[in-house]
Amino acid sequence: MVLAIIMALAVQLTACDRSELRQRMNDGTAHEQYARSLADAGLDGTALGRDWLESASHALTSPTTVALPFREAGYFAPDEAGAIAYRVQPQRGQQLRVTVHARTSTPTGAHAGTSSTTPSGTPPGTPAHDVGDNLRQAPAVRLFVDLYEVPLDSTRRTRHIGGSDSLDVLLQTTAGRDVTYLIRLQPELLRDVRYEITVEVAPSLAFPVEGRDRRAVQSYWGAARDGGARDHQGIDIFAARGTPAIASADGVVRNVRVTNLGGKVVWLSDTAAGQSLYYAHLDSQLVKPGDGVRVGDTLGLVGNTGNARTTAPHLHFGIYRRGEGAVDPFPFVAAPRGRPPLLTADTIWLGRDARTARDEVMLRAAPSASATAVRAVAGSTMLLVEGASGNWLRVRLPDATPGYLPASTVQSTTTPIRAGQLATNAPIHAQPSAASLVIDSLGGEGGRMSSVPVLARYGEWLLVDPPEGRRGWVEMASR
Repeated sequence: MVLAIIMALAVQLTACDRSELRQRMNDGTAHEQYARSLADAGLDGTALGRDWLESASHALTSPTTVALPFREAGYFAPDEAGAIAYRVQPQRGQQLRVTVHARTSTPTGAHAGTSSTTPSGTPPGTPAHDVGDNLRQAPAVRLFVDLYEVPLDSTRRTRHIGGSDSLDVLLQTTAGRDVTYLIRLQPELLRDVRYEITVEVAPSLAFPVEGRDRRAVQSYWGAARDGGARDHQGIDIFAARGTPAIASADGVVRNVRVTNLGGKVVWLSDTAAGQSLYYAHLDSQLVKPGDGVRVGDTLGLVGNTGNARTTAPHLHFGIYRRGEGAVDPFPFVAAPRGRPPLLTADTIWLGRDARTARDEVMLRAAPSASATAVRAVAGSTMLLVEGASGNWLRVRLPDATPGYLPASTVQSTTTPIRAGQLATNAPIHAQPSAASLVIDSLGGEGGRMSSVPVLARYGEWLLVDPPEGRRGWVEMASR
């Protein structure tokens, strides 16, 4: 009855709060608006409503730290108020791009728990990005995706810099100094959602020499100059004499002059980003002060004027920011190497119970063998699979500890690991805890031992599936 009331209120929210909330777009994020709608409907006082709010907060305080570039397929079950946050740290000057594609098989108004993690007609093992084509998308279902900037200085406040409440999302920002970023995903109540998130970085500025890329850079920021008397405050990009040096951003030419160090130089004001771009050692200057330019326009031609007369032709490129001076320009213009890893783990596991293989395996904080070890997990331990990245699975242990395991170490619980000799009348619990609800007991005459299929274990508890009775947990001490 309580669930039916919650469902009715949730469907009512879906039907009516969109138009009302969108009239208040300046009144908080879409996620915050939805949270207020829960309170207005009285759902924040229910267990499910409280879980939703607590999950949102917990995700931000306990994010999963991942390396860039990153890709993961994940699943949110309709009967759990889940949320996940990823922590990433791009280099300053890189453009951070977050793409999310999500689908749901829960029709609007459907009862929680009626959907399957593998939609009808979808072959087992279908990758998450292909599954979306077979899912019925309910237009009213929302997935809240929020991007936060978190200063490394704890005295500064976390800032929300972008968000969406749709199933297909693109968020992007240029990475600032001394910050990390959190990306939180959370669906509205009672919706099952499969998603794929890709987080990549790209240069925020165009490469300043036509036809060249990062491979043409042969001298980097901070290299010693004049016998160590000064540091190199830019990068040197080598190219044939006469190669066009182009505008890396839209802007206005601020200065065109000749100096002893830089030779023929051009200063371009990138007013949108609050920075100045410096082009030096030019063979010729093709613009004048006050000229407005667009990305790709030629400012001059590569040469070796100034103090570069004894070196091969190259462009010295620098970036100067207001209040800071020179900053390393390389991340601003150099396309990073590498692509997000291919998703090779079988996404049929998403949203399903599983167990580790018989051998002990190390749970990792991120999908990498070099990531921080969370803890060792014994063989045949029960798991819930919530995500897949590369050849790793993101799992949650029965005590809610999250982490990643190699996909090769995870197996199905459909086949018993053995037959356990357990005492009849032993209580069967809903969870591997003496404090959890007793849902059944092993049948048979009291005091005798019976053979019961064991599907998994956790600590001193066994997950059993008796021929007669309900599947659940039995304490090993009751054997």
